[in-house]
Amino acid sequence: MDIKIINDKKYSWHYKETGNVKVIATGSFWYNGKNYRDKKACNKLADIFSDNTFDVFSLMASEAGLKAEILKLTGHFSFIIDLPGFVLAVVDKIRSYPVFYATHDETLFISNSARKLISELDLHEKDNLSELEFKMAGYVTGRETLLRDLYQLQAGESLLWVKESSSFKTARYYTYLPGSITDKNEDDLINELREVTVRTFTEMVETLDGRPVWIPLSGGLDSRFILAMLMELKYDNITTFSYGNVGHPEVKRAEKIAKMAGVKWHKINFSPKKARNMFYSREREEYFQFADGLCTTPVLSDFYALWIMREKKMITDDAVFINGQSGDFTSGGHIPKGLSNSTIKHDVQFIMNEIIGKHYSLWADLKSDENIRFVKDKILELLNLEADNGLAREDIVKYFELWEWQERQCKFVVNGQRSYEWFGYEWRLPLWSDHYMSFWVNISWEKKFNQKLFRSYLNKMDPGNIFHTDIGPHPVKKIFALLCKILFIYSDIVGKDREMMKRKYLHYFGDYAPFYNQKTYSEYLKDSYWHRNPVSYLSREVLMTLPD
Repeated sequence: MDIKIINDKKYSWHYKETGNVKVIATGSFWYNGKNYRDKKACNKLADIFSDNTFDVFSLMASEAGLKAEILKLTGHFSFIIDLPGFVLAVVDKIRSYPVFYATHDETLFISNSARKLISELDLHEKDNLSELEFKMAGYVTGRETLLRDLYQLQAGESLLWVKESSSFKTARYYTYLPGSITDKNEDDLINELREVTVRTFTEMVETLDGRPVWIPLSGGLDSRFILAMLMELKYDNITTFSYGNVGHPEVKRAEKIAKMAGVKWHKINFSPKKARNMFYSREREEYFQFADGLCTTPVLSDFYALWIMREKKMITDDAVFINGQSGDFTSGGHIPKGLSNSTIKHDVQFIMNEIIGKHYSLWADLKSDENIRFVKDKILELLNLEADNGLAREDIVKYFELWEWQERQCKFVVNGQRSYEWFGYEWRLPLWSDHYMSFWVNISWEKKFNQKLFRSYLNKMDPGNIFHTDIGPHPVKKIFALLCKILFIYSDIVGKDREMMKRKYLHYFGDYAPFYNQKTYSEYLKDSYWHRNPVSYLSREVLMTLPD
């Protein structure tokens, strides 16, 4: 078997060739206390893996040895390195930058572009089960993609191709699983979280070089936390912005936070009409093909906001975007609420039902018995569980978070960073730092439930002095709330599900109105009863671009 590495230059990976060593890499990593980015990252990777003291052949024989070497790299990165003895492809612990591979005519192909691979290999056979999963969830789980014979490296995974044997294997060097749950008390954990936070943000600031930072600011905790820590570290080149439909309630809360912090803030309004004009543009179509990786639905919110800001010439080319993903997940905000209900049986079935209810419900009419059996079988396979396994609550949280980290977070949420890359900007994700992940994964579910520890930390430390001031409750549009009340009364009279009736008639006019791609309300009403949110429709757009 031969090998071919395909570097799609649209993704701006850096290339370095020195002698018989070739490296393509993106992002940045820390190694022995130093940060490496761009060409310097390529050079360092070549040094690490071609060092004469580095026993290549023992590493090939020892999966643990390769894992240990890769784990010395921390940060957000991906790379493919071609050395005399082997080729190694690696994505970081959150799959920040996707890598894809396929075998065809006795050749292994590796690339940073799914669409470049299928074009090169003329792959066009759809994976029907993956397509079903995509319709239900908005992304494909596991290593599969929407096309047969095209695969993706999963978060914390490497691919090693040994030239001598002309064979390859993939292996996990990291999974989001606790080593041992800490028994420290809350005060000690708050102090430890403080140390982890300061270290994370100090390292991040070191990589910024004083460049302008733009923070998409909401009314929640995570983006405010980003702002607070940059303020604490005296980073003063900060601009915040908030976006959405005119009158979006979260925008008002964000404005209060920005004023309280004394930083620049911009309101980026895009009406449904403006958003749909952007949606039906050639650029949006190209962005989707750039960002979907043939496995996930691209994120539109930041894409629209950046489009408008670029039109208004608000952003300089050296800007760095820093958002709050995914602090709510790591700090426990996604732990199922039913876990605290002692009347519910907590077992593997509970895990599967929670995952399906939260993540496989884009279209309610797809949740047939047959489809649910398929989804459950795949969940069990990915978690390596049996349906009748008995589990303690700590284990339920462990497996639930493992699934969400590997699938929704790393395939869908983190992939939202493609919107910044499309416009040529760098980004940072401090709340996905290695330090943060190592801390939060080992905190007991009781301390993480409803983000208890994180909220205690904010209350005690009040970083940036912007957490003790009341910015008011999450506001609700009064007219929209009145319409909901009337609709709910009608739903009860005719015996219809309240939430589904709300989706059918009102979501088109709600806070997420700009992200519905239907041009008219009548078009929306055709099947809106069964849908969950705009992603239900946006996932269809991806499927429409698959090769015949």
